[in-house]
Amino acid sequence: MKTKILIIFLFVFVGYNVLGQSKNNPDSLVMVYEIKQNSLNYREKAQELSKIGNSYYQNQNYAKSIFYKKQTLDIYRQLNDKPNQFEILEQLGVLYSIISNYNESLNYLIEALKISRAIGDVEKEYAVLLNIGTTHIEATNYKKGLDYLIKCKEYYEQAPEQNYEYKFAVYTNLGVVYQYFSESDSAQFYYLKALEICKESEQPNVAGVLINLADLYVVKDSLDIAEKYYIQAGEKFMKANDMLGYWHTKYAMARLSLVRGHYSEALNKYLDLIETFTEVSDLAYLSMTYKDLSVVYQNLNNDRQALECFKEHTSIKDSIASGDILIKMEQLEMQYEIDRLEKENELNLKIMNKEKTLIILRWYIISGILFIILLFVILLLTRHRIKKRLLEVELKNSHLEQNLLEEEVDYHKKELENFALHIVHKNNLLLTLKNELSELKGIEGAEKISKIKSLSSTINQALKLSNDVEKLQQRIDEVHSQFLKKLHNRFPSLTEKDKRLCVMLKLDLSSKEISVLNNISEHAIMMARYRLRRKMGINAEDNLVDFLQKI
Repeated sequence: MKTKILIIFLFVFVGYNVLGQSKNNPDSLVMVYEIKQNSLNYREKAQELSKIGNSYYQNQNYAKSIFYKKQTLDIYRQLNDKPNQFEILEQLGVLYSIISNYNESLNYLIEALKISRAIGDVEKEYAVLLNIGTTHIEATNYKKGLDYLIKCKEYYEQAPEQNYEYKFAVYTNLGVVYQYFSESDSAQFYYLKALEICKESEQPNVAGVLINLADLYVVKDSLDIAEKYYIQAGEKFMKANDMLGYWHTKYAMARLSLVRGHYSEALNKYLDLIETFTEVSDLAYLSMTYKDLSVVYQNLNNDRQALECFKEHTSIKDSIASGDILIKMEQLEMQYEIDRLEKENELNLKIMNKEKTLIILRWYIISGILFIILLFVILLLTRHRIKKRLLEVELKNSHLEQNLLEEEVDYHKKELENFALHIVHKNNLLLTLKNELSELKGIEGAEKISKIKSLSSTINQALKLSNDVEKLQQRIDEVHSQFLKKLHNRFPSLTEKDKRLCVMLKLDLSSKEISVLNNISEHAIMMARYRLRRKMGINAEDNLVDFLQKI
């Protein structure tokens, strides 16, 4: 039984630095994590979950410690963080060994071993190999465990680093294995090497090695040496405030008195131990104490008490046997609790994923609606801009057309004015020539007559204004068609002659020029203008030409 305790203690110690030393209340850590988890990234979540797992480990709630360590491992796997995956896998291997689930322990430790070899970290590799060997010893597979321990011993003895805690664990567990195989010399050799390490580096569980070493010396009948080591172990346990270890040492001292044959001394020690082991419910040591007491009473010739003590021993042993069943049941309950927590977490993850999916879906819908609205606004703005540009182009074209029309009108107007002036000039010239010819009538001779005939013929041809006047009238109709329509609408009583006169006045021709164009007297034009004023209702003080220009 002592050997079993020692192995577990050393195994936990090897994993102790890995699992951490958090003394916080784990439930309060969980509450804090749940409050701030939404603000944490994946790596920060993993660190917080690992702390929670460490805290539950320190409070000996191994199911929840495993639960949170598994969550931590899942995150590091998502991040593909191999070094941190290794650490958590090793911790899970330790935790499953604590609850005696050796298959799961080996699964996690072997996975950690694969990672350590993949990343080429030899130190991590041998740390895992040591834990695997210790797990085999825990499962009573001593031969398999021995193979791993020897491989680790060779590595740590050749490594340049001191690695005190790992050497200590290797030597101690080698002593345990060789003690199990009854190879006392080999067991003693490795226990002493473990104690030598303690001189260089203080190890917190050295007292357990001292007890095992002392037990070994009892087997070898070196009782004085055994007593010395028992005393040292008791002092170490007392210094570490490990009272359970201290009383286990007291039991070893009582048994040493029994072996020596000091029955009265052994009786007093065992009686003190019964009270203590009963109080702390240490059934294993209580059973062994009653068994030894039975031997003591038998040697003191007190057969009745010897029988009573043996009955107590048998009763407690049966209790322990049933307790083993309870332990297995507890292990099953613990595994159920781990499975329940994992299922609960899986359900929560599904709910969170659904909520996340809904949030993403809502985001897509809102984004789609906003995109459609934005697209619609852009289309409206684009359409408005295009429409505005089309209007601007249309307006610009309208202005251009207006300018072209104005230019064309001005051109035709100018052309018409020039044409009218040309006719006026021609007629003035012809009149002048006619007057000059009249003066030649008194000239005699054939030449004069011939010249006169020639000039008269030319003049008569030139004075035939019908074609020119007809062309003039045609141009007037073309250029001033809109003006003539407005005149007709406003003053329907005007004759065609009145309208032509209005056009010529609008062209700013003088009365004399108009008279020449129409081959009538200037007086007739003045009278026509008078009649025109009266028909149009224009006052005498108003300028007729200005009035016509405004129409």
